[in-house]
Amino acid sequence: MNRKTAEQSVRPMKESQEGSTTFRFSATSLTLYRCSESQRIKQAVASIFDMYQSILPESAHAKILVKPNLHMDLNSLMGNTTDLRVIIAIIEELKKRGYENIVIGDGTNCGMDRFGIDVLGRLGIKAIAHKFKIYAADLNQGPYQVVTLERGLKAKVADICLNADFFINVPKIKTHRLATMSVALKSLIGCFQKMDKRKIHLALHRNIVKMNEIIRPHLFIVDGLIAKEGQGPAWGEPRRLDILLAGTNPFLMDAFCARLIGFGLEEIEYLKFATSKGHLGKQDVVKLNEVQPLACLKRATPQRFVNILALPVLDPIRNLVRPITDVRLISHILYFFRIREDMYIQKEAKINKMYVNRDACNRCGHCQDFCPMRLPLMQEGFDFNQSDCIKCLYCYFICPKEAIVVEGDLGFLERAVRDYGSHIRKLVAT
Repeated sequence: MNRKTAEQSVRPMKESQEGSTTFRFSATSLTLYRCSESQRIKQAVASIFDMYQSILPESAHAKILVKPNLHMDLNSLMGNTTDLRVIIAIIEELKKRGYENIVIGDGTNCGMDRFGIDVLGRLGIKAIAHKFKIYAADLNQGPYQVVTLERGLKAKVADICLNADFFINVPKIKTHRLATMSVALKSLIGCFQKMDKRKIHLALHRNIVKMNEIIRPHLFIVDGLIAKEGQGPAWGEPRRLDILLAGTNPFLMDAFCARLIGFGLEEIEYLKFATSKGHLGKQDVVKLNEVQPLACLKRATPQRFVNILALPVLDPIRNLVRPITDVRLISHILYFFRIREDMYIQKEAKINKMYVNRDACNRCGHCQDFCPMRLPLMQEGFDFNQSDCIKCLYCYFICPKEAIVVEGDLGFLERAVRDYGSHIRKLVAT
């Protein structure tokens, strides 16, 4: 890909800029933004684009890929996927700068894809694409190129991930049962199509590095607003950090994030391997070890025996028994015992009506702070159905008084309400 070298062209933000701190390393820098409500997030993203203006494409017709982390159908408030507030702010900044050919997409996990679950629809990505007149792409589908992974394995990568004129990766900070942590480097697994994602896990730590030697996004904006701790990426608990991180070096970014969440670089195998290959210099490692943690996220516990059944090397056996394990009752049992990582609930949500119960509302304003479309929900007479509401239900999940009323069938969202509803409301109240 023809690309400008960010290290040569970007002028880092001044340390004194409100709400941000720039950390300078040997060849580049990272900028940390502290923000939580929608308007501040928009301002932070605008600042990032101002900083990296010099590496943006010159042509308004350039094909720009925005790749969030859409691992599954649980939204960002649960710590699983990239926050829509960040995604929308990025799209707005691109549109403001005149770019017309914007694609937003990711390839969800193998199970969601195999069951035909419309993750882009469930997470509101398709609604966003419609609102802003851009393209939503399932990277599990469509044109691809074959690349070579560790051990000589061949795997299909969505063509746009290799040929976009500008690639913005927008990963989520999460702990991970197998990789210890998932941020910028691990998130590129979403560029690989369908079951080829499983091949990454056959030499996980080496292939995390290999992916980033093959696929090279131009800009990274890390979502650390609500992270995932514990048994991530699917299980575990959301943890509020209220940060965004911007940079161009994914190896440095992951190492920095590791320190921010209280992990030592020596704990993360893929970072040790990246360092051995020269992706992290000795001077930068010394600086990184001086970074003070922002929070100490709970680590995933060692994998139990039952989880060994999920290892990729057992794929042939698992394929044979899928007609049995895909039965709804058995699927629920496997999920309960943590043998299956995700629940594949086919029933879609059907939202007929939403409104604010003004009698229950205490006017705390959290609904507006978390609304990706920055709608005036507190305004008297506000009507969801006559607004730009994309039915993401962020307001519904975070309202401490449960004053947002949803009429209809929650479908797959019933699980999210049951497992995360009270936790999210407590998280927002802190």
